[in-house]
Amino acid sequence: VNWEAEDNLLLDSAFVDLFYSDTTYRVDTTNAESGSIAIDIPDSTLESFQIILTVWDSRQNEAKDTSAVISVFDNTPPEISISHPVSGFSVLENELFSVKWNHSDNISILDHLFEYTTDGVMMDTLLHTTNLTTEDSMEFSIPNFTNTAMIKVTIQDHNSNNAFDVTPIFEILDATPPEVEILSPSPET
Repeated sequence: VNWEAEDNLLLDSAFVDLFYSDTTYRVDTTNAESGSIAIDIPDSTLESFQIILTVWDSRQNEAKDTSAVISVFDNTPPEISISHPVSGFSVLENELFSVKWNHSDNISILDHLFEYTTDGVMMDTLLHTTNLTTEDSMEFSIPNFTNTAMIKVTIQDHNSNNAFDVTPIFEILDATPPEVEILSPSPET
């Protein structure tokens, strides 16, 4: 915040307030003659606000000025940490297992994308949903056996900030019985 202030005697203090539609918050106080101060703008809300600068002289006579409306855009990515499956985990193919995670965001989470890979590069989508904003687990089953399975979970907030985590490699065990057919002697003979 930058300003110019003058007085016929001595300038004293400058007060910087954030004015929302129904509330004013004091964010800092400094020497009025400095003409500048850096403040942090919280992005825990997407409300627009104005800056109100109040300057006092040495006798506490005051003058105020108000900025134009300032919009706040969320630039803080969400956070996610997958807690299950863990390294060494194994499950039979086509059997349900849980993917568990912890997630947070400074405002709110919009959606989740669950992907599956056996090589860490090519991803197959298991689920993309906006319905899990307060959930912390989901069940899946994988149809083919492998010893290099991984699940990637990507979350996104309302301003398209995203974060992801990938499980350690785990194993999908073969649960498909073999097939057999007697060719000789034939059942007709």
